[in-house]
Parts: sequence; structure tokens; C-alpha cells
Amino acid sequence: MALQINATLNISQRIAKKANERKTRMLLQDFIPPCYYERFSSVFDKEGFDELLSKCPWDHAIDIVPVSGMNEVMTMEPKRGF
Repeated sequence: MALQINATLNISQRIAKKANERKTRMLLQDFIPPCYYERFSSVFDKEGFDELLSKCPWDHAIDIVPVSGMNEVMTMEPKRGF
């Protein structure tokens, strides 16, 4: 037995789809002033993005210690029985 699903987009989804089709992809140079882009373009390059900085003496680990009593679910409802 085959199941057929007739799924379509609603009006707001169609409007969003048309709006996204008309958008053009902006480049980094389009919204950064030229004086800043020329000076700091190396910060935004893909080559430097994938590598980590070298270790420094001030680098340290942040040890997360579990706190008792913080595992309860917090609700927005006031407590009953005041």
C-alpha cells in the first residue's frame, strides 16, 4: 500500500522563496569600507580561518564543575500552595 502526501508551500513560504530568489549574494568588499578592507583583508581570508593560533603561556583550560541542585527543570509557573 503506497502512501501519497500532497505537500505544498503556504503563502508566507512562497513569498519568502520569491524574496530569496531575487537576492544577490554580497561579497565582503561590498559592505566593508575600502580603507578597512585593504588594511584588514587578511583577517577575513579563508587560509587563515582554518588554522589555530599557536599556544601561549597565558592559555589555560576552563574546568567545568557540576553544581548540585542545578539539574532541576526550571519552570515559569509560580509555585502553588503559598
